[in-house]
Amino acid sequence: MTERSEKQARFTAKSDHRLRNRLLVAAIVVLAVGLLGWGLSRNTTAGSPLVKAEQGQITLPLAQVNDGQAHFYRYQSGATSMAFFVVRGSDGRIRVALDTCDACYAAKKGYRQHGEVMICNNCEQQFPTVKINEVSGGCNPVAVPIQLAGDQLTIASADLDRGARYFH
Repeated sequence: MTERSEKQARFTAKSDHRLRNRLLVAAIVVLAVGLLGWGLSRNTTAGSPLVKAEQGQITLPLAQVNDGQAHFYRYQSGATSMAFFVVRGSDGRIRVALDTCDACYAAKKGYRQHGEVMICNNCEQQFPTVKINEVSGGCNPVAVPIQLAGDQLTIASADLDRGARYFH
């Protein structure tokens, strides 16, 4: 092999190596952006409204949650941001639960709704909306007690605060 062909071979090898590195970096970036988008799409509370307690109570108008759809909210207690949802079950009862459970809380993925069921975004188990606040433990949504008065739904901030451990 001549000196010229050796130099040409080394230059080509360097170019191939650089191209391979650039393609690898591009693939990693595309994968990271895709995973981030997928993760955000599975976190139902990412863009949820922040509610505030006044005199220890969070009040929501029933008209806002009467449509059978799960409505997701965030509540800030000190440094802890907690998520919860409100849904009217097919039985007509309003149900409120933390957007987490005893089993999958560490994954911080919450639930999503599909028709009359809430689905855990971590383990994919399904829970009928009419069983929320009736069945507890495991992967069932963590129940939150409520008060209904007239056209208002009231949640005691202390009841949400009891669930703070799920969101640390």
